Amino acid sequence: VSTQSTGGLFGKEEQLLEIDQVKKDHIEVIKRFSGGGTVVVDENTFFVSFVGNAAFLKAVNSHEEQTGSTVSVVPTTLMKWTSTFYEKVFYDQSDFLLKENDYVFGERKIAGNAQYIARDRFVHHTSFVFDYNPLNMKYLSIPKKQPQYRQNRDHNTFLLKIKERIPQRDLLLYRIENEIRNLPQYNPKLEVKDIDLSEVLRLRDDYLNHQQYERQDMAIRTHSFFLPLNT
Repeated sequence: VSTQSTGGLFGKEEQLLEIDQVKKDHIEVIKRFSGGGTVVVDENTFFVSFVGNAAFLKAVNSHEEQTGSTVSVVPTTLMKWTSTFYEKVFYDQSDFLLKENDYVFGERKIAGNAQYIARDRFVHHTSFVFDYNPLNMKYLSIPKKQPQYRQNRDHNTFLLKIKERIPQRDLLLYRIENEIRNLPQYNPKLEVKDIDLSEVLRLRDDYLNHQQYERQDMAIRTHSFFLPLNT
């Protein structure tokens, strides 16, 4: 399995990556169509994405549904709902929190988030650090713009491997999928299945009105969910 680095749409490579080291080791760099920071990606990075609209957010928020008020598709609304969703996934981790824009156990980051929003529709995706090779952190610079709670810590003291709390990969994936099935929009008549990266890219292009994005082949094992949600 190869190692890649993926970064947000507006990130500047020279500020986020150790360019000389990246070039020396032939690390592929991929720019996402959404925002967010830079992540070193390998087979132990889990990606979970939600594609939806304002009606979806209203349905998953019982208070908004009862009052009949509208829901704005903005990053704060997305982060509020997803943090509630993942509180159920990590129900046995009392120190799980949404801290600024990250998911953490205590003061250490376990996942980062990014969004792409177009009017009342959105893509919200999360990169979970189930495990990582500490040596790969040499490819990332310490970002100048960073969450306050990081306090300029290096990557290895800032990040926490989820496997230190939940050792079984399959258990983590089962919990996430189980919570997806509990969503009010879940339709049991539709299929939940694994899809490979080429299919993810095709669906992305279709969703974004066939806009042209540079495609790059990635020799990486991915675990993706096609979510049967009525939106």
